This record gives sequence, structure tokens and C-alpha cells, in this order.
Amino acid sequence: MDCFTWTQQSIKTIEKLVESCMKRHNMCVQRLVLCKRNRDLRDGDISMPIGLVKAVSVEEKQAIKDELLQILSEQKWKVSKVTSPTYCFLAFHYHRETLYRNVLSAVLNSDFLSRRSESDDKRQVLLNVGLQVNEKQTIDDLRCAILLQHVSHLLFCSGYQVSFIPQLVSGDRKMIFENVGLETEKVFTDKPSTERRFSDVLKKYHFQNNRYLIHKEIVKNSKSPETKSESKSLTGQIDSEIVPCDSLSDQSETRSSYTSICRCLGWNEEKRVLSDGPENDDISVDFDLCIKELNLGIGKGRYEKSLKVMTPSVSGKDDTCTDIMSEVIHLQENTTQTNGSVIVVHLNSERRFYHQQKVDLLWRALFGEQNISQIHINYGLVSSRQGSSHYKALTAEEFIQTRFEQMKDASVMKYGDKVKGPKWENTIFRLTMASLKFEFLMSSHKNVLKLDLSQGQEFGGGIDNRSGAFVMYNCARLATLFKHFEENVSKGIYPPLPEINSLDFSTLREEDEWELLYNYIFIYGELIAETTEQFIPEDSIISKIHCHKVCNFLVSLSRHLSSYYSRTHVLGENREHLLPTMYARLYLLKVTHQIMCHALSLLGITPLNQL
Repeated sequence: MDCFTWTQQSIKTIEKLVESCMKRHNMCVQRLVLCKRNRDLRDGDISMPIGLVKAVSVEEKQAIKDELLQILSEQKWKVSKVTSPTYCFLAFHYHRETLYRNVLSAVLNSDFLSRRSESDDKRQVLLNVGLQVNEKQTIDDLRCAILLQHVSHLLFCSGYQVSFIPQLVSGDRKMIFENVGLETEKVFTDKPSTERRFSDVLKKYHFQNNRYLIHKEIVKNSKSPETKSESKSLTGQIDSEIVPCDSLSDQSETRSSYTSICRCLGWNEEKRVLSDGPENDDISVDFDLCIKELNLGIGKGRYEKSLKVMTPSVSGKDDTCTDIMSEVIHLQENTTQTNGSVIVVHLNSERRFYHQQKVDLLWRALFGEQNISQIHINYGLVSSRQGSSHYKALTAEEFIQTRFEQMKDASVMKYGDKVKGPKWENTIFRLTMASLKFEFLMSSHKNVLKLDLSQGQEFGGGIDNRSGAFVMYNCARLATLFKHFEENVSKGIYPPLPEINSLDFSTLREEDEWELLYNYIFIYGELIAETTEQFIPEDSIISKIHCHKVCNFLVSLSRHLSSYYSRTHVLGENREHLLPTMYARLYLLKVTHQIMCHALSLLGITPLNQL
């Protein structure tokens, strides 16, 4: 069974059978829709809305129900009952015992949680983090690090080969990524690009025939309606009326630099108009032409319409590459060894998206003949609920320390004076980082993240920080439960856990138990698939990856589990009539714990064995 499509498989199977049954009974349904129910599962697990079918007699409806029940009771997705509750024409009830056994066995006996099967083309993803080299660490860096880690794990789980384009940043910013749990040697580098002069870049990469490199006078002349059609790439001939400026002879040093660039491009510099002397920003890249020819599009979800031209070298005597050109060279140098189809993902803040579009377009224009596609993931900035002054005062490191102190205070209030020593410090730090990840990922990454940055419990500090600790606590409860069970087995109090196929899952009669399986375990694989199903956009350069779903799933699961666990006594007495129920519950909770651990691993969190 493919866990990534369980719900889709079951609904499609039932839809086909219902459609065939309706035709046999000469009933016309314009659009057959079956819906998975999440609440009131006593009334059915899958329903067909009442408005889809015209009024039918009671006898005819009963005949349809009987026929469907007979057919569906023999299918892989076994149905035990077909009913007609309020607001539903039909409702289908799964055979619960069969689904318990099939789903729990599939999770326990397969490696589907490790990674989704790879495609034949071995899709490669290179993650490029948009960070400015000389900036100091900020809380935005922390959001970037947490998002980078989660995105890489989601893509790996979805079958992509994921690696990083190493970035050049300061040491204090590296530490933030280290605290999150990223391998910084894969994300960062200490070696800057070797090519800093634009003329050297032109020689190395042979841009003589690049149609998007143009002279600034051509750009200037092309702005008028009369001469717009005369704008040409450097592979063509420049208008014969263009004459050189006399100021060339007065600037020998600048001329030398400009001359070397012209030679690399195969230009005859005497046919260029240099209105202000031979400055090194005379060469531009025609973004407008590049967007039109490559059919990239402008507007919402695409490139900004103001992106017309860009100068790849710094003005002045030296032909030094601009920061954007240096980034493009860095990208090119780190993608030359890749094989097959490559997707480069630019992870940027919204503030830096315009800058990254320039990098994107410049790379396309200069190195367009490559099997590389580019998409962007943009995240919103971080702001303070308590006012901008708090936000500006805290670096990422200080923010982590603030949350650590708040978590420590909460632990002391709960456990008292036992909270001492390096083991407790390590546990509290792990809880802090786990809680931070939930705090940053529970809302959509595209939105502005508003944090309570007050320092102290009296201001409500850490209110947003509780979901992660709550999930970790419930995961640790399950680990402790199985630890106690194994200890009791070793003492001879309980027999060992039998094989799952020998159990009677009809003993699981609580609705909470069925909801735990049907609303969480059953749909988990599909939820993971949904996070990246629109990773490669069709009509946009912005990826639609859903980074908030795993956190919200875990929080919802933990609430349900906490409610169930507090009302249900799992490890009962060793009596023959009680053991089948205990074993069935243990298997249900064992798979729940496995799902929780896997979901936490996608967030880069190692679960605790006890609290």
C-alpha cells in the first residue's frame, strides 16, 4: 500500500463503485463527490452529500445501499456499513478491525517513513540561502535557518537529492545555524569566489556571443520610440553613426580596463559612444530582452516589471564585479559539477527578494545554456508584538538565550530544585530549540512573524513557545510508557508483545482510538506529500511549499493523544481478558509514537525519551 495516497485510493475506489451502481439504477448524478469526514465518525467515515442526487424513494435508496455494501465488503478498503445520516445521501463506514490491522502493519513493516521513492531522473535540488556577507546576525537569520532545515528534510522525504550551495558569512551567524542543527560545513564556506574582476570573468566564461550584453548608449537610445527598434545585442553591428568620445585619451588607466573588457567581448571600442568617458559601467545586461525571449513573464508571482537592465561591474577605475555579479559567479562555480536536471532554490527574505531576482536573471542571461531551473522560497520578516524597540535590541543569540531562561524558569516551577547540572541544561536547551522551531513554523512562512520578545514571565514571555514543549512532552510520555512495559516484561509481569497479525483489534471500541488512527496515522503520508506537491510552480517563480503543516499536525495530534491518554489506562492488570485490549492499544500507540518521531525529525528535532 502506498501510504502517500491512502485516502485518495480509498475514495476513488468507492467513487467508481458508487458511480457504476447509480448507472445500473438509472440515477443521474451530474458530479459525484465523496468527502472524508473528520468529525462525528459514528455517522460514517466517507460521505456523499445529499444535494448531489434528486429525491428517490426509500425502497430505491435501500436497494442501492444493500448493493454497495455487498460490493464494498469484498474490496481492499473494506466497508462494514452503508447508511443515510442527516445531510448525507450515503455514508460509508470502514470495517474498523481490518483498517486497524492493515494500516498499523503497513507503518510497522515498511520503510515508507524514511523516504518517498525516488523518481527515475534522480531530481537534484540545490538550496541557496540569500544572506548578505557583512550583515550581523538577526532573528531573521534564525527564521531562515529553521526554514532551511525543514525545507531540506521535506524535499529529501519527497524523493529529491538535496544539497546546499555554500555561503560566505561571518562566524556568529554560523553559530545560529549550528544551534538549529544544520551541518554548517555543508551550508557555509570560508573561500570567496576567485574571480573579482569583470574582465577576468569575461575571459573565463567566453561571453563574446552573449546576446544580452549591451552597451549603455544602446540602452539610452532604445528608450526613445524612434530608436527602440535599433537596440541590438553585442553580436550584431552597432549603428555606424555612433562615434567615440574625445575624452578617451585623457583617462589612460580607465581606458586600459575598458579596453580589456572590449577585447574579451570582441568589441571595436572606437565604434562606441562614451558620453562620460570610458567608465566600467558601460556594459549592461538586458533583462527586458531576457525575460521576453525566455518567456519568463512579469507581474505577481513572477519578475518585477522594473527589471530592465543591470550593470555587472562597479563604476570607476577598477572593473570589479558587483555583489550581484559575484553571487552569480559563486552560483556558477558551485553548479558546474552537477549532472542531470538541477533545481536551484533561492531561500530569501521578502526584503531581499528583489535583489535575488536580479541574481536569478543575471545568471539566466549570462549562463542560460544549462540544465538548471530556478525557483524562490520567500519568508516574511520577524517583528515584535511588544514594539519595535524590543526587536531591534535582540540578536538571534540573545533571543535564544531569552527563550532558554524562560524555559528554565518553567522547568524549575514544575520540577523544583532538581533542575540542576549539565544534563538538565542540555534537556532545557533541546526543549528551547524545539519550541523555537514550532514558534517559527506554525504559521505560513510567507507571513510576517510576530514574536513576544519581552524578557520575563511578568510580560507573558514564552506564550508562543509552549506548543513545542507540549509535543515533546507527549512524545516522551509514549517513550516512557513503552519503557515501563519492557521493564514489566523483563520482570515477568506481562507476556511479550505478540505479532500484530494475531491480535483482535475489535477490542478497540473507543471513538478516540478510531480518530487517532483515521485522522492522524491514516493521513500522515498524504500530509507529507501535500507539503511539496506544488514545490515546482507551474506559472510562477515562487514555490508553494507548505512548511506549517507538520507543526500543526503534531500539535493537533498531541492534543488528541493527551486527551485520550489521560482518560485511558493502557497498562492494566495481567488478566487474560484484559491483555488483548492492552496489546491492541500498545500497537496503536507504538505507531503513533513512530509517526511523531518521524514528524519531529522533519523539523530537525530529536525527541526526548523522558521528561
